[in-house]
Amino acid sequence: MTSTLEERVAALEAHVEQRPGMVWRGTWSGDETYVRGDVVTQQGGMWVCIASRSTGEKPGCGPTAWKLCVKRGRAARPAQSN
Repeated sequence: MTSTLEERVAALEAHVEQRPGMVWRGTWSGDETYVRGDVVTQQGGMWVCIASRSTGEKPGCGPTAWKLCVKRGRAARPAQSN
C-alpha cells in the first residue's frame, strides 16, 4: 500500500497534535493530575511526567510517573571581600 505525500503529512500532523511535548505546570501539587509531558519543580529539581496519568505520586518517590530533568544545584558560596 502506497500513501500519497498529503496522506503522510496529515498522519504526521495528527500524531504531533496528540503529543504536544513538554508543558510547564509550575510547582508540583498532590491535588493536581498530571499527564505525560507535564513539567514541574519539586525540592529544587525539574521533573517531567512519563506516565499517561499521575495523581498524588510525588516526583522522586518512585520510578513510574516522573523522570528527573535537572538536578537541584548547590547553594552559592558567600562572596569574599579582599
